Amino acid sequence: MSEEPGVTTRCTVTYNGVKVPWSIRFDEPAGDLKPYEITNAGQAVLTAKSVYGNFWREYNRVSKHLRCGKVPDLELVTYGQDTDHCCQYASFADGKARWVNVPVSVGERGVVFDNSRSPGSS
Repeated sequence: MSEEPGVTTRCTVTYNGVKVPWSIRFDEPAGDLKPYEITNAGQAVLTAKSVYGNFWREYNRVSKHLRCGKVPDLELVTYGQDTDHCCQYASFADGKARWVNVPVSVGERGVVFDNSRSPGSS
């Protein structure tokens, strides 16, 4: 790995057999400090456990009826993009039950659910 300022080094992290690319770039030294930036190369790991657990945690207060489609145990996905996986919660607005689709993606802090509104606004 090069610590020369402005030079980008690409590396790969392996998580349970799935290879995830990253880049590291050092900036000009600031005294004894060597500032650096680590960026992902457009891909992230998605796990079924994180989808199911986080969906329950975020939407359990909205509805007691939750479900998700089958998500692979471990999958490399495009960072910040829709994964084609979907979870749903039952909404009982206006006295009628209906399933609300919630697309799944991966963001800076992990799994992201986005149905264009925050939980509880149905």
